[in-house]
Amino acid sequence: MPTIRARVSGFTLIELIIVVLLIGILTVTLLPRFVGKDGVSEFVARDQIVSLLQTVQIRAMQQTSGGCHNLELSSSVIALQAINGCVASPDSAFYFQSSSDSNVTLSLVSYDGNSVLPSSILSFDANGRPVLPTSSGYRVRISADSILDICVESQGYIHAIVQGGVCN
Repeated sequence: MPTIRARVSGFTLIELIIVVLLIGILTVTLLPRFVGKDGVSEFVARDQIVSLLQTVQIRAMQQTSGGCHNLELSSSVIALQAINGCVASPDSAFYFQSSSDSNVTLSLVSYDGNSVLPSSILSFDANGRPVLPTSSGYRVRISADSILDICVESQGYIHAIVQGGVCN
């Protein structure tokens, strides 16, 4: 008499292990992007400040608004300096303020990144090169969960780097 073999359906052990591994890899890589804001606030601040610096630099090169090309930097605000009839308001495109719920602080550091500069006025000449605080360039440092720097090169090139990066 022939034996009747029952058909067994299901997954093999290897298939189950592969699926669990894939779920684990996806969880580890994607979950931190959707949970929490660690490190996001300083990257947003960096992008906004780079845009602000480049906009004021372009205005200085175009000689617009009667010499309204100085930015004043404090630990939480960077805005047009209120001189020569220039007034910066929170609605202005020339204004950045870190939000009260973020721990983002701003500072101005030397080109090599080793010392904090006392001056808080940033300015560009008609060729887009930095004038103040030094003509050799400087960094705007954004500190929070991580530290990011914005380099303002002596030739006028403005770019963002991560702490430890090199200004060219």
